[in-house]
Amino acid sequence: MRKLVFFLGPAGAGKTTLAKALSSRRGAAFFDMDTLLRPAAEAMMTLAGLDPNDRDSAMYKKLCRDLGYRITMDAALENLELGTDVYVVGPFTKETEDPAWIETELERIGASLHNVEVKVVFAYLKDEELYRRRIEARGSVLDVWKLEHWAEFSRSLQIRDIQWRIPASSVLYFDNSESMVEPNVGPVESFLYRNEAAAVQVCHVSLNDVWELRHRVMWPDKDLDFVKLQDDSAGLHFGLAANGKLVSVISLFIEGDRAQFRKFATLQDEQGKGYGTRLLQFTLDEAKRRGARTIWCNARASKIGLYRKFGLQETGDGFQKEGIDYVILEKAL
Repeated sequence: MRKLVFFLGPAGAGKTTLAKALSSRRGAAFFDMDTLLRPAAEAMMTLAGLDPNDRDSAMYKKLCRDLGYRITMDAALENLELGTDVYVVGPFTKETEDPAWIETELERIGASLHNVEVKVVFAYLKDEELYRRRIEARGSVLDVWKLEHWAEFSRSLQIRDIQWRIPASSVLYFDNSESMVEPNVGPVESFLYRNEAAAVQVCHVSLNDVWELRHRVMWPDKDLDFVKLQDDSAGLHFGLAANGKLVSVISLFIEGDRAQFRKFATLQDEQGKGYGTRLLQFTLDEAKRRGARTIWCNARASKIGLYRKFGLQETGDGFQKEGIDYVILEKAL
């Protein structure tokens, strides 16, 4: 089931850092209200003769707040409608006080809580002083008002209840007081994907299984030998099994500090469920763990959007095989 996850919490709690780290691991679409609204907010505040960097005053909230939430949710819902897991970052203070708000939003795309899994991660810090140190450390002009009006702003640092009609088990209150250099995403990831953990497993797979799935997905009209690589015996072959069924495979080849992944294939009827995303992230992590500093691939030109999400970029080189255009992409690990 597609996921709509809200990362909420006061300024300085690290909700954006958490969401970005998990989005990178899981390939979810990421929408930060501050980022989406910023160009419009700066223009509107300037036209009103006000500070374009103000994000906290009553005038900012009057002029810009509702527009920001509408822009953010329209973008999030559009991606959710495509079957993509979506992470949304913002305070959502007024919205979480309305029990019917999330259901009304889902109705905009003909969805409901029955076919979209809505979860909330509410990040907070252990004390007010830590909030102040975090906000001061990030040195953003958007925080000037907060620091100059700390007594008023600090009232927003309270943990609040989520009034939406979702199970209590779908809300995680997460103490994010640990260092933000390397966010502790493990507990949050387990919370978001705990129902999938037992059913989905990444593991080493045999060459026979790899060849069979490659053949079915990539070149079903060719002989089986067409999908075999000359150096397959030197590779690491990983697969993702869902409910005991092998649905995706990938092969990793490491030479020195460079790695290449090849023959990445997911069964047609299992695509769009996040399986390939999870397997590719595992492969990138494994290449780095084994000492690779760069990873590259040959990708069908029609599929490069997926790889861009993981930070792979076109090198400018490409080729054609069996009438299909390929491009070469790579990234530093």
